[in-house]
Amino acid sequence: MLDKDLSMEKKNTIYTMISEIRKSDFAHVNISGLGVEDLGVLVSYLKASHDYYLNDCLPKLHEAVHVMLSSYDGTVSTAMNGFFDCYEKAMQDHFSYEERMLFPYAAAIVCGETVEDKPAFHEDSDSHENLENSIRDFKTLLFSYLPSESCTDVTVSVISLIFRLEEDLHKHVMIEDRLFLPLIKKLEEKA
Repeated sequence: MLDKDLSMEKKNTIYTMISEIRKSDFAHVNISGLGVEDLGVLVSYLKASHDYYLNDCLPKLHEAVHVMLSSYDGTVSTAMNGFFDCYEKAMQDHFSYEERMLFPYAAAIVCGETVEDKPAFHEDSDSHENLENSIRDFKTLLFSYLPSESCTDVTVSVISLIFRLEEDLHKHVMIEDRLFLPLIKKLEEKA
């Protein structure tokens, strides 16, 4: 088998695992056959996901939420806009932390470098839980104050975007928690 074919096969393995996790929360993934090349592919995938969230998904949702809430009572609108803005900032901060700390650390592992300052992986896991809980809280808050007569196209769009973001973010977190972080730990133990 050519090196190129082997590389493509390895890529397919990591993408298959990502696909399995995205299909089911209960998918079995076995990282025992994964190595540094897979970590590089996984980091590229996660960076592309962050780019999608920050430059496509969140801006669309941000605009739709603020348009929808402009028809709400002033106090409710202000509070909900503030809550969403805080959530959006927390997501940006979380991705920034991963881009500044975790991904360079993973890149160092891929290059075979030793890094003295190991990032705090438990902070990332805690942050994942907070991000997932916050979007659920926003959705609950939104439904609590959603006027019954307010079934406009914008409202339907916001609700749809929130449900998609919640589900997609959950899968993203699972990929990081079940593939990315365990693979880093496995490769650290090998080094």
